[in-house]
Amino acid sequence: MTANSLSRWLAQLEKKLSHEFIPVQTPNKNAHIESFFSILELEFLSVTYFKSFEEAYEKTQILSAFIIK
Repeated sequence: MTANSLSRWLAQLEKKLSHEFIPVQTPNKNAHIESFFSILELEFLSVTYFKSFEEAYEKTQILSAFIIK
């Protein structure tokens, strides 16, 4: 993914998502998000071997439906 395509992708996401910052020193406010990404890394990304970035992107797109909704 080039910088230009990444920039376009992020611009599309901004239409669907809103940014929210948590107060300083309050990690418990987003514990469910931290937990999700921890499980994603441990049970999917760490044990799956991808042949290319394209394959990794393709397989993780399935998860984006759950993350964005």
